[in-house]
Order: sequence, then structure tokens, then C-alpha cells
Amino acid sequence: MTQPLKENNPAEKAIAEKKPKNNTVNLISIWFKQHQAACKNAIKHLISTPLSSLLTIFVVAIALSLPSALQVMIKNLESSQTSINEQAKITLFLKIGTSEADINALTQQLSTNDSLLEVRFISAEQALKDFQQSSNLGNTLSALKNNPLPASVVITPDTQKLTINDIEFLLGDYQALEAIDIAQIDVGWIKKLFSIIELAKHFAIGVSIFLVFAVLIIIGNTIRNLGQRFQEEIAISKLVGATDAYVRRIFLYSGLFYGLLGSIFGLTFVFIGILWVTPHVNTLAALYDTNINITGPGLNDSFSLIVIGIILGLGGAWVASNRIINRLSL
Repeated sequence: MTQPLKENNPAEKAIAEKKPKNNTVNLISIWFKQHQAACKNAIKHLISTPLSSLLTIFVVAIALSLPSALQVMIKNLESSQTSINEQAKITLFLKIGTSEADINALTQQLSTNDSLLEVRFISAEQALKDFQQSSNLGNTLSALKNNPLPASVVITPDTQKLTINDIEFLLGDYQALEAIDIAQIDVGWIKKLFSIIELAKHFAIGVSIFLVFAVLIIIGNTIRNLGQRFQEEIAISKLVGATDAYVRRIFLYSGLFYGLLGSIFGLTFVFIGILWVTPHVNTLAALYDTNINITGPGLNDSFSLIVIGIILGLGGAWVASNRIINRLSL
């Protein structure tokens, strides 16, 4: 009787099907072990030079904290739009003798403007009561036979939709209305605030670009010095068959740790700075009769800074490690 063909043997066929899977598992296991070894070596190198490592981390932290602090400042200034809207109110003082029908027509006309948050009519009687409550002239004003204060319409523009130039343009249009005696607004300090915000935005962009290159150079220089210290060890590893990817992997993990720790320390510096500057900002805001509640970086901002730090760390390490490998290959 003839023997069955080997490929028809169920046991051997099952073993043959398992071999590729085992090979895949082995490759994945080897890959993880190589990364684990590279990570341990990177940590060992960082610990072996504690002073140099801490200095690099602090410099990276300062470089990352500066644009982050500027971003926090801009975010808090823009979040104070509610207080700015209150300060940007336009007051339209009506002419004496303006009829109720004209007042209603005026308020309805103003209410159709989507760029206005609020249109509020204040009668002459209500204006007198408010003035008596906010001043020490209550008894003096009550002795007057006639009310000296006119009726008015108070308009709150939406400063997120309107610029200062738009608000001033509206002011001129309202002044030309027949029922309006005086159109008034104090936009001097608001102009200054908006100018500061725009200047801070452009300054933050320029500083961020500059510091990105600074972090790349700092980490790259640190990795280059690290490569010089372990140049003989790298050369021996290359002689026994270590690949470029194996050598590069250690430096990439070192750059990752520099970027990660630098961004974490950078966030810490930002929060410390916020705690230090908050009382001074509150004092300044009180002078302008407004409120600015300073908030630190949110979860998304913090995560973004950490990711940016890691990317910069990996980028600087990649460039420096390639230069080291190319030099050893000559």
C-alpha cells in the first residue's frame, strides 16, 4: 500500500500553518525587546549625566513655556470679551421732547442690527433714579423742579463681530439720526487693548517659530554630545552587526525623554507664573472697571504642548543621530 503524501498529512499541515504565526509573534517580541532595551539605555544615559540632563530639560522647558505663556495671555484677553462689551456701550442721548412713537421706532430700528447684543431704553425718570443711587447728590437733585437728565438708549455692540473702527462708524451714523442729541462712547482704552492683543498674537507667532528652532538645536546638540561620549560603544556595536536603526533608536528615546520632561516642566512654569501674576492683573483690571479671570492651559492645550515637546525632541534627536551615524560610517 502506498504511503499518503506529506502535504495531505493533517498533523504536518497544521504545524506548517502555525509556523508563520510563530514567526510573526517572534518578530513582534524581538521588536518590543529591542525598544525596551533602547529605552533602558536612554534612561541610563540620562541618569549617568544628571547635571547636563537637568540643564537641558530646564532650557527646553523655558523655551516651551514662553510661547505657551503668551498663548495663555492672549486666550485670557480674548475671553474677557464680555467685560469689553460692557465697556464698549454706546449711549444715545435723545432730544428733549422726543415722542414715544419716535422712541419705539428708533429702538425697533436698532434691534434689527445683528451686530448689537442689546438695545435698552432708559427713561429720563429712570436715569435720574440711577444717578441718585450712584452719587451723593440725591437730596440736591430731589429739590430740582425739572429733571435735567434726558432719556437715552444704551446699545451694547458685539465686539466679536465689530472692530473698533466699525463701532466708531456706527457712532457717526447714530449721531446723524434726527432723534439723537448726543452719541457717546469711550473707546480709547478699548483701542489700546485690542492693539495689545494683536501685537501679542504676532509676537507669539514670531517667538514660537524662533523657539521651535532653539529647542531643535538644544536637543540636537545634547544628543551630539551624548554620541561623542559613547562613540566607542557605538562603533563596537556597529562592528558586531548593529544596524543604523538600532543605534538611532537609543538617541530617539533620549530625545523623546528630553522633549517630554521639558514640556512637563514648561507647563509647571506656566502655572507658577499664572499664580504669581494673577494679583497684579486683578489690580490692573480694577483700574479699568472690568474683570479678567486668568485661567491656565486647558487639558487640550496641555496635551498639545506635551505632543509638541515630544515631536521636537524626536526631530532634534533624529537629525543629530543621523549625523553621528554618517560620521561613523565614513
